[in-house]
Amino acid sequence: MLGITAAFLSNIFLARLLTPADLGVYYIIFSLAMFLSIIARFGMRQTALRISGELFGDGNVGAIASLADRVLAVVLIGNFAIAAVYAPAYLFLGFTESSLALLPFLALWVFSLSVLVPVAEILRGAGRPRTGALLDAPLFNLMAFMVFGAWLFFQREASVVQAISAANVLSLACLITGLVVLRTYRGKVDRSGSKVGPDTGQLLRISSPILVVNLTTFLLGNAGLWIVGYLASAQDAGVYGVAIRLFNLMALPLLVINMAIEPKIITLRSKGDHHQLNLLLQSSAALALGVSGAAVLAMALVGHWLVPTAFGEGYAHAYHYLMILAVANLVNVWTGSAINYLLISGSERAVMVVNSVAVVLTLPILSLLTVEYGVAGTAWGTAIAISAQQLAFWQLSRRKGVNTHPIYSFKQAFLTLTRKDSAASKDR
Repeated sequence: MLGITAAFLSNIFLARLLTPADLGVYYIIFSLAMFLSIIARFGMRQTALRISGELFGDGNVGAIASLADRVLAVVLIGNFAIAAVYAPAYLFLGFTESSLALLPFLALWVFSLSVLVPVAEILRGAGRPRTGALLDAPLFNLMAFMVFGAWLFFQREASVVQAISAANVLSLACLITGLVVLRTYRGKVDRSGSKVGPDTGQLLRISSPILVVNLTTFLLGNAGLWIVGYLASAQDAGVYGVAIRLFNLMALPLLVINMAIEPKIITLRSKGDHHQLNLLLQSSAALALGVSGAAVLAMALVGHWLVPTAFGEGYAHAYHYLMILAVANLVNVWTGSAINYLLISGSERAVMVVNSVAVVLTLPILSLLTVEYGVAGTAWGTAIAISAQQLAFWQLSRRKGVNTHPIYSFKQAFLTLTRKDSAASKDR
């Protein structure tokens, strides 16, 4: 909850420090860094969690150290491999050659994001769920809240280069923290008697379809921002970017719950405890729906006043775009952890097919809707695409005999999620 509040406030501080056009540039650069970091880590986020969780569950803790070495080697090679596409991709989005001065910051951002995420996932799977979850995003949000808040108090304004530079420093600080924690964990692991874990080839066979899944999932949620920036203006991208950030914040309850229960999903699935697995998935969906539903209702009631008051009058239209995107958020939380279960259970190829079809159909439609109806058309196209995607994942999970939609007993949901043997209850 603290991380969600920090993320919300840090975005308000950024909106107050930057002009809408500069904020649009910041959001586009950040989304490009996220996209390239997904390529660089080559699907190692879910792969690292899945394999480290299985090794930890089997008691083969010593093999997690060699897993970390292989995962980080793949990510480092990925960073070198995509370095050549920075400038062409950057120019494709419509920026001038003079703004290429931001490319070194983009490269550092990509590196920090691509390495930190697998480190956090390895720790989560290896019995350190709270530590891994903190490193994944909340730590950055907390530091951004303090830095941008102090900047707003003392300076009142900033340039987009200054904001991106500050975000780079914070990302690098998170990465250094994560590497130190991982090194400390490795130093405490007893490798005697441990079996050999998956080799690099096996990791890549698992991660290859996951890479496609991650890229297409990201495009469904963020391509609209690029399209608005390219077909409309940087200022429109700033306003739509605020709506996207608020939409992501409303979806955070499910994300946080997923991060907490994923190690438990791996354990229950390996034990074949089908009943408890269904109960866990449906209980977590009920909790997420309750929290997100309350957030959507509150935003619907006061958002028309809250958004322009918090971010500034120039962002008033973000409220209308947010209410459109909220439709997708409710569908997303209702379908629960369907995609997470599918990826953990080895159905990444089915997820890849769904996502690929969705992206191929959605991107041209989003462009047409943006040209015809402006940013509102982008929001509607994105909401419909995400809703259809999540319903498809829910249906695939049901075919595997697993229900991920909410259980309609909040008492049962609470009792399930607060069980003492929950993987989210404490770091082992």
